[in-house]
Order: sequence, then C-alpha cells, then structure tokens
Amino acid sequence: MIGLAPPAEIHVELVRDLKKTAKIRNDIAKQNATFAAANSKRAKIFSELHNGQEPSGLDLKKMRLWEELSKDQINRLCLFSGKPISAAMLFNGEAEIEHILPFSRTLDNGYANLTVAIRQANRVKGNHTPYEAFAHNQHADKGMVWTDIASRAKSLPKNKRWRFDEDAMERFDKDGGFIARQLTDNAYISRITKRYLSHICDQNKIVTIPGSLTAMMRGKWFLNNLLGNHNYKERNDHRHHIIDAFVVGLTDRSTLNAVSKQTARRADDRVHIELPDITPLRNQLENRLSSIVVSYKPDHSTNGKMFNETAYGVVHENKQDPDLEGYNLVTRKKIGALSYKEISAIRNPGWRTLAHDYVEKAKNSGVKLDKNGLAKILAEFGKAHNIKKAHNIKTIRILVSNQSATIIPSAPYKAYAPSSYVCVDIWQIPKGKPGKWKKGQHEWKGAFWSYAQCQGKIPQKNDGIINRQSIHPAAKFITRLFKNDLIELREGEQIKIMKVAGFSTTNNRIDLRNQYDTDGERKYVSINVFQHNFIRRIKVSEDGIIKG
Repeated sequence: MIGLAPPAEIHVELVRDLKKTAKIRNDIAKQNATFAAANSKRAKIFSELHNGQEPSGLDLKKMRLWEELSKDQINRLCLFSGKPISAAMLFNGEAEIEHILPFSRTLDNGYANLTVAIRQANRVKGNHTPYEAFAHNQHADKGMVWTDIASRAKSLPKNKRWRFDEDAMERFDKDGGFIARQLTDNAYISRITKRYLSHICDQNKIVTIPGSLTAMMRGKWFLNNLLGNHNYKERNDHRHHIIDAFVVGLTDRSTLNAVSKQTARRADDRVHIELPDITPLRNQLENRLSSIVVSYKPDHSTNGKMFNETAYGVVHENKQDPDLEGYNLVTRKKIGALSYKEISAIRNPGWRTLAHDYVEKAKNSGVKLDKNGLAKILAEFGKAHNIKKAHNIKTIRILVSNQSATIIPSAPYKAYAPSSYVCVDIWQIPKGKPGKWKKGQHEWKGAFWSYAQCQGKIPQKNDGIINRQSIHPAAKFITRLFKNDLIELREGEQIKIMKVAGFSTTNNRIDLRNQYDTDGERKYVSINVFQHNFIRRIKVSEDGIIKG
C-alpha cells in the first residue's frame, strides 16, 4: 500500500470492528470529535508547561484521568492520600497512573480501571484493591483514612466507583473480567486469522501484534504527527489505519521480546526501549499519505425508512405575525431540547415572548448559552411558569419550515416528512426569473429523491415527479450523487477529492467532506456554489484505483 519491500514475516494487528448501525456510527463520530477537541485543550496546557513541547498519548491520558478527579482543579485530590495533584505533578514523577484493581491480578489495563494518584500512596496501596489496602485504616497514620477515600471515590464515574467496594474482586472474577473476555475473543480471532493465513504462507512467519504495542510504537516514532500537529492518534482521519499497518509491518519478534521484558515502570510511566532509525521509511510514508485515495462503498440502496415518526400539523401563513412567515408546519417538542433559534419559532406568541425574555435575561447575567446551559435555562423557565394553573411546562409547540413534508390525503391537517434521501440529481437551469432569464448565465439546482419516491428501485433521471420538465424546460442534467460517492473539485491549481456524506433538501445543499475525514460535524455546501469548481464524479476500486 505504501511502496515498501515485503517483510520477512507476516505481521497482523487484530482489530474487531463489527457492522454498526448509522446511529451508532454517528454517536461514535460525535464522541471522537468531542474527545479530539478535549485533547487539543490538554495539548495546549501541556505545551505551556513544557516550553512548547508536544505531549505524547500517555501525557494526554494522564491529563484526562486528572480532569476526572474534579471539575475544579483545586479539588483534584489523590483518591488515597487526599493530597492535591497539580498539572505539573503529572509529569515530574510526583503523580502517576494507578490501576484501581491491581493489574497483576486482573490484567485490566482499560480506562475504567485507571486513575492518577500520588506516587507514594500508590506504593502503599501495592498489589491490593482499595478496600483491601485501606478499609481497616491500616495506613491512617499516613493520612489515608478509609471513610475519606470512599467519599472521594464517589466523585468518579459509575464504572469506577464499584472497584472501591469490598466485593470488587469477586464481582470482577464472577464476570470473568472484561479483559479476560476480551483476551478470549481476541485469542479466538487470532487463531482463526492465523489458520487462514497459514494456507497461503509459512505459519512460522506469522506474528500477531497487540494493538497496545502499535500505539506505543506510533508514539515513539512520532508517526501521529503526520496527520496533525500532535503526537496522539488522529481518529478523525481514515489514514490512521495506514499508519497502524506501517507500524505492524516494521514490528518484529525482537521488538515484542524487548517490550515484554520492560515490565517495571519508571518515574515517567514509560517503557524505555531502543528503536531503529526509520527516517527514510517515514519520509516515504509521509509522501504516500498525501496521495492516497480512500475507497468507500457507495450507498446506492433504495430500501430505507420512508417517513419520520413525528406527525406535523399543517398551518397556513399567518399574515398577522410577520415573524412567522415561511413556516408551514407545527410540532411539539420538549422545552429543554429547544435550540436558540427555535425559541423564536414557538407557536404561541405570548409564550414566545416570555421564553425569549427569560433566556436573554440569563444571557445578560453571564450564563453561557451552550447546549447544556440553554437546556438548563429553558427547564427553569418551564418550572417557573404555568399553563392554566398547571405548573411545569414540559413540552411546547414550535413552528417548522419543511417544504418536503407530505400531506396525508385522508387527513389534510396532518403531514409527514421524508426520513432521508437516496440521492440527488443535479440540473443546470437558466439563471433568473421566468421571462427575465439572464442570457448565458446558469445556476445548479438539486432534485432530491426520497426513499418514498424511489419505492424500492433506483429511478431513471426522467422518472416520476422529478424530470426535466418539472425542473425547467431547458434544464441540462449534470450528475447524480449518492451518499459516499466521491467527486473531484478544483481549488486553484489543485484537485481535491470530496465525499458526499448527506443532503439538506431545504437549502439545496450537500454535506461534503474531505475524503479522509471520518463522520463528524456536518459541512453543508450549496449545490449552486460548487458548479464553478466541480470536475466530475469518480469511482474508486477497493485497491485505490480511480475510475472516471
């Protein structure tokens, strides 16, 4: 894949990635985006403490565990000793990563079993659970009192709190332990994969590489920097898989043996091993990363959810309320889930004014109106007011603009909106208004096909309600785009490959993202805008060959 000579051994990193639903994938993408933003803040703090030095993945993990102790830095105390832990202590050896349930007894190196603690307190705890080490006040003379430890542990996430209980090890052993189950699954997958590969190559030259080792090698060779100005894994870029494959290809048995011997941690919690200089190969990898094309499986299925479950009420234009022009539907929504913009679309003008004034008052008093802050303020508004003497407004009606909603013939006061869309046909039409066309000037317009309109089959471009005549008599067909299709756009002298991630029918827009980006924040681009730099739709084979 990256133009390197084949290694003497076949190295495989086994990663389980079962098929996930779109909702799960979107949730994971949002979590990754949130995690990446948090890591950027941590990296900034680290750089300020270390004269611009880049943090490693381990440094960022320490900071994340440290933040977990308390939202307030002043209250970030060692769970065992109760002593304050400052940011500087994370990196000068005074504080270190601690396994809540001892690693030697659980083999659990997962995040749920980790915290940060004062180095001396960690040594006192030793190879015991927190309950075994402190429950009988064995070390009260050192300031480690069990009631205080248990109280501090309550601030931890739920998946960590139970590890301070008396029966923590029994619970862990009863379930077989998360890591034990994981090791069993991975061992099974390893055996099956090795058996498969042994049919096509010498099985004595097949080595399975643990994921934790590839992560360490990535960091020590500073390969993460190839995708960003930091030395931690960039999961928002699909090319991180290529870097993993590169590391696996360069990891041999001697490296595995060297790491396995480095069981004792030093003051900085790192494994120290000598690594070969891979600068020439790293340069090759860097050059190839900029030219690699990602191969996506296009989503051309016409079978999907036709309509959203929410039923909308149909409303007519309210000429007495000019602020509500353009809205054609009404629905009910939880008041705490309203966006800032939706406050201005509350159906009842009286409640609209009251809610708007309440939020503005909070804003002027210094309340931060991010998603959580706004939800809290609106919930307070609901409890502070009443409708017909019934306290606590939980839901409220808001107006919606959705021209794609379908009115039910048997119930003309009710409408349903299409759940999602299969594809979009892009047409070029004359620019201007009827009878006042601008000669030689054109604009692009998208005609979106919903699952309901497709009825289980891919439509022809002149089928049904969407055809040349319905768009414009002089319309010229440009292309049809499905989700995960790739297109080439011209940016100055460069050609950029973008992926179609979704559609916005109301605004005649397409969610276009860089081909390397994983699913994340939507980036809608007007179809009419990219007519000036659109080159063509392309297909990419599984091995990265571009086809027009």
